[in-house]
Amino acid sequence: SITDPAMLVRPLNGHWSTLPILVYRALYNVFGLHSYLPFQLCVILLHLTLCCLLRAIMRRAGVGPWIATICAATFVIFGPAEENILMGVQISQAGSVVLGLTHLILADHDGPIDRRDWLGLVCGLGSIMSSGFGPLLVATVGLAAIFRRGWRPALFHTLALATVYVVWWTLSHSDS
Repeated sequence: SITDPAMLVRPLNGHWSTLPILVYRALYNVFGLHSYLPFQLCVILLHLTLCCLLRAIMRRAGVGPWIATICAATFVIFGPAEENILMGVQISQAGSVVLGLTHLILADHDGPIDRRDWLGLVCGLGSIMSSGFGPLLVATVGLAAIFRRGWRPALFHTLALATVYVVWWTLSHSDS
């Protein structure tokens, strides 16, 4: 049943999909099934956000502003957009990648652990709670943090999230 609370933590095609389920429930409660447009608009907005995040990451990596803009603009139309923006179910993948890249951007700074790191950790949690891409993105943030800031920030950004994911995976797959 759509209102079953256990559905929030049950794997959906092997993915932890709590956040997409909550978004679908909210959209359903507001719009019902009278129009597919609200579901599709979420995916489109997430995809456009992803393009902006990719541009920001390219700029941080030293890519020139025009090249970064052209590459990000190309990603708007090509890449996964061609099919993904047509399917509302892709909110899980797009949301996971947007939250994972936001985690990466927030973790990419000099200095000690601060508010940005905690916000990044929340984004990382949202990423792993959206699809199977989340753990890969958390690992990516960990690698970037090792090279940019050292072991302690890398462990901060990965250890708790990896523990949460392993606990979820163990509990959700113990029935099988």
